[in-house]
Amino acid sequence: MAVKLISTIKKYVGLAADTKPTGVPVGSTFLEYDTRETFVTYDGTNWTTYLIDMGEKTVTTSAAIMSDGLEIFTIAGGPIEMKCIIARCVTANDGTASTLLFYADPTDGAATDICTASPSLASATAGTIVNVVGNVLGSAAVVSPNGTAISQLFPILIPTGTMNMTIGVGSTTGTWMIHMRYMPLARSSVVLPSY
Repeated sequence: MAVKLISTIKKYVGLAADTKPTGVPVGSTFLEYDTRETFVTYDGTNWTTYLIDMGEKTVTTSAAIMSDGLEIFTIAGGPIEMKCIIARCVTANDGTASTLLFYADPTDGAATDICTASPSLASATAGTIVNVVGNVLGSAAVVSPNGTAISQLFPILIPTGTMNMTIGVGSTTGTWMIHMRYMPLARSSVVLPSY
């Protein structure tokens, strides 16, 4: 292939399933926003991987009332190493003694609890967080009313599938956002919020 001068390029964004454009300027890029992979065209028609972002990532849900069995995240494209997961109270709960437990439900295999149920979330105020701290699967979830806490001690390997929650006693009345920090373990590993 002869060396080509790149003077004008275009940047495209789409899903991995989208057909990449043809007849575009050499050197143009295409970002697959669902996989976070970037491709470059070397001839205006064919595309090759340009940049693979294998660094640590974060993902956050919208604020919502937590209910039993609620799907939080979808893990797609390959396994991940979960570094930290927290639920953060956005609007206060009433006196319902709800509890929270995170679990992974893999595409292949059986659902597995990440932690045991948290203490009661009754009257939790905005800023309260629930996080997993222990060093083994099934460690207790901890409630920190002031929002400052010790982070998860060890990463947890999670296969493709979903991350869900079990809410004991009854749904929360306040709204909560779920935040996760993770490392992809495959080129195409990605975590997407379910709401």
